[in-house]
Amino acid sequence: MTDTQPKCNEEDEDRAYNTCDAVNKLVSEMKKDPSYREGWKANIAMQFKDGVYWYKKKNNKKYLSSDDIHKIGNEAADNFLNLLGAVIAG
Repeated sequence: MTDTQPKCNEEDEDRAYNTCDAVNKLVSEMKKDPSYREGWKANIAMQFKDGVYWYKKKNNKKYLSSDDIHKIGNEAADNFLNLLGAVIAG
């Protein structure tokens, strides 16, 4: 991680600026507290690990292809964002 924070876009203060501030705050807290960063890292990693387990079980697979891993990565990311409370419109 770099020591400089990206500049927030002040043109759209209602949404973009507040989102940018929230991300900067999150990054700042992760830099200050390595255990907080590790907590985020562990949660993201567990989503992938669980995704591999359930994908193999659901598809009766012992080995995974690169396409399988890509699908699992996307599902894991969706699961993480859902747990985080993000609303993804699709």
